[in-house]
Formats: sequence, C-alpha cells, structure tokens
Amino acid sequence: MHMICVRFFVITTIIIPVFLAAQSGKVKYRVKIPNSSVNEIHDEPGYLYFDRTRSLFVYDRKQDKEPNAKSRFRDDYGQITYMDKNSNSCFFRVFFWMTPYISRESIPKIIWQLHSETKLIHNKLCKKATATFRGRTYTVWYTQAIPVSVGPWKLQGLPGLILEAKSDDGQVSFETERILFPCTIEETYFEEMKEKLSESGRISGKYVTFDEFKQARSIEAEKTEQFFRNFVFPAMEQLSKEKNMPLDTKEWKIVSNPKRELFAIELTFE
Repeated sequence: MHMICVRFFVITTIIIPVFLAAQSGKVKYRVKIPNSSVNEIHDEPGYLYFDRTRSLFVYDRKQDKEPNAKSRFRDDYGQITYMDKNSNSCFFRVFFWMTPYISRESIPKIIWQLHSETKLIHNKLCKKATATFRGRTYTVWYTQAIPVSVGPWKLQGLPGLILEAKSDDGQVSFETERILFPCTIEETYFEEMKEKLSESGRISGKYVTFDEFKQARSIEAEKTEQFFRNFVFPAMEQLSKEKNMPLDTKEWKIVSNPKRELFAIELTFE
C-alpha cells in the first residue's frame, strides 16, 4: 500500500507536471499591420503562449511599446485572442480606433491546403500551407517539431505550430523572433485570462455578441468620421489661421479625409 501511494505521489507531482510543461511554450512574433489612422505600417512585438489545448496571443500592449514605435491607442491589455479547444471557444479583444471590443465565437475552422515546400525557421523544419480566411489569403509555415495546432492571432488548425504567416496582399504579417519550447506556463494563467475576458471580467471594453462585432468596424468608422468633421478639422483650420501654417502637407491630406477606413485583419466573416 505504501509503494502504491509513493508511485501515485511521483506520478501526480513529478511526471504529470513535467509532461504538461513539455507541451507548453512561448513564441515572440514580429507583427506588421497597417495603422487605421495614417498611411503607415505598424511594426511591433506579439506574444503567443500555449499548451496542449489552449493558446493566448497578445499584441499592441502599452508595456511592449518599443522606443522608436509610433504612438497608438494602447493600454495594458492590448489586442487579445484566447482559444480553448476543450470548450471550442475563441475569446478576443480588438481595437477599432479608440474603442476596444470584446466578443466570443467558436474556434474558426480554416480549410488549409498543404504543400510540399519546406524551409528552416529558427532551426525548425517548417512546411508550407495556404488558406483563405476572413477575406485574406495566407501563406504560412508550420513546424511539426512542436506538435500543437496553434499560431498567431486566429490562425490555427495545422499539425504543428505556425512560425510564420503572411497575407498575400502584404497587409498582415507574423514572423517568429524567438521560441521558448518547452517551458513552464502556470496552469492558472490561461483560466485567469479567460475570466478577465468574460463579461464580468476586469478588462475594459465593449462586450458584444459575435453578430454585433461583425458590424463594429463600420460603426466605429462612422463615429470617427463625425469626430474628425466636428472637432479635428475645425481645430486644425483655426490653428492654421493663427500660425499661418499651410494645410497642403501630406499629413493634413491623410487626416483630412473624412471617409476613414479603419483597419481590420478580418475583412469578411463568411
């Protein structure tokens, strides 16, 4: 009886935690996406945390802002995508201009086409896959050396970790800078983030259904247009008169366009 107890103790306190840690990891990506407000590309770090059944991708956090980065409407939480295979849930937090939206959907099913091409990324043999997802066509590289079907943002569903993903239109890019695998991630970390993203959680944002979220981009674009028409334009015109400053600069032409297209990674939801 004593030996059974000892074996149980060893399995539950040593073997299982080691096994779980062996399937957990962290990846730092270089994220490149257009800025909604001006005609430029944002280049910033993004971080993926994962285990066997869960993944958390975050970027655009205030604390991750790099010294030469352009200012943006960041906060301590940034933009988040959390997936839990056990509940088939995808929670996410997305900024449109200054408004963070929080919503939930089932984990998207992406129809991947697998290709024979291979290449090395950070000494990991990677295979190529392509798919059209939410209005963009992506080329990704995944490695079966890390056998988890996760990746940056909502890109997932391959037989290995996605280390690189680029949209064919050149608008969206995720490239690995550093991999920590295996590594230990506290078991409570994912559940705490899931709780924060719930409607009763502690992260600020506008909670909406997924159907409501599909309309958020156009709603916020209209609000932004009104804000610029009613406040920004008059203020800049007044300043121009007082300071004798011309309004024909490149920056003014960008800002003065009232039909503002708020960038979104997702263009459609079909």
